[in-house]
Amino acid sequence: DSVFDSICLNEGDLLVEKSGGGEKVPVGRAVVFRGGFEAGYSNFMERVRVNRKFVDPYYFFYWWTSCYQDGRFVPFFTQTTGIQNLNTAALLAESYIVLPSITEQKVIADYLDEKTTEIDSIVSETERSIELLREYRKSVISEAVTKGLDTNAPMKDSGVEWIGEIPEGWACSKVKFAFVNRDSQRVPIESSLRKQSDGGLYPYYGASGVVDYIDEYIFDEPLLLIGEDGANLRLRNLPIVYLAEGKYWVNNHAHILQPDTCILLKYAAFLLELADLENFLTGTTMPKLTQENLGNIPVVLPSLGEQKQIIDYLDAKTSEIDALIADKERQVELLKEYRKSLISEAVTGKFKVPGVS
Repeated sequence: DSVFDSICLNEGDLLVEKSGGGEKVPVGRAVVFRGGFEAGYSNFMERVRVNRKFVDPYYFFYWWTSCYQDGRFVPFFTQTTGIQNLNTAALLAESYIVLPSITEQKVIADYLDEKTTEIDSIVSETERSIELLREYRKSVISEAVTKGLDTNAPMKDSGVEWIGEIPEGWACSKVKFAFVNRDSQRVPIESSLRKQSDGGLYPYYGASGVVDYIDEYIFDEPLLLIGEDGANLRLRNLPIVYLAEGKYWVNNHAHILQPDTCILLKYAAFLLELADLENFLTGTTMPKLTQENLGNIPVVLPSLGEQKQIIDYLDAKTSEIDALIADKERQVELLKEYRKSLISEAVTGKFKVPGVS
């Protein structure tokens, strides 16, 4: 009990991330414990308790959030082996907070609770609609590249579970028969050497697309790149297939495929992005798609004329969907900016909260 008492949380305690963070998400995020159950905290967190005689804990939480959002904690960061640490003691000793009366603090905190809850709900709904649009986009592509555009075409079993039935006139093949593999031309360049070419002109591709820009290039033709290793092969948070055009360099973390005469590049990109890779991956901690396994991935081949029709259809359809997704992503961005500015202006007095004199 005595050990737990030292790390237990009381209602209104601020729980601060004091170790972690990164380049895009700095250390120092905080939540306020609203009670209702017993809880403790780990050694990567910092518990902050306010003197409730002068400070409302929920108002203090919003003040802290405002400071974090505005980057005011950066001077109190220390860094060890790539992990940021927050010097909470120095931050609290050297930071200033303007406090309205305790009653007004409660009014401001209650107002921000209500408004941020409303905003968060709209953000959540919008993000869900984005996910639904992405799922719809995937289904549109899947239907077109595996079933074709003629809904009356007689069908046959492809023999591949993730492909299902295909039109009778289509052929089934494998990557190794439909493409020329050009992995032998890949050349990795160490990060330290790439940095010497500050502001290079040519994309440097890896497993997750363009990872840098350099002063030289290997390829000057359209080719298909497929990630060879990394967690994304299973998670699929990012595309695994990239259509590379112009002048560019490719390292040893992406396979390079040149379509043969039976398949068009863009059709292949649409098709292979859908491929179920689970039975073709090796490794658990670090999934890998070997060249041999890549070659055995099945592909379906309509005539070149049908492929061109499918490409034209999908270009138009996915452009519409992508525009809707981009619009909703912009809505989310604006809502988050509004949330951020609302908190900042409320705790600094720039916005007069109803009920505060």
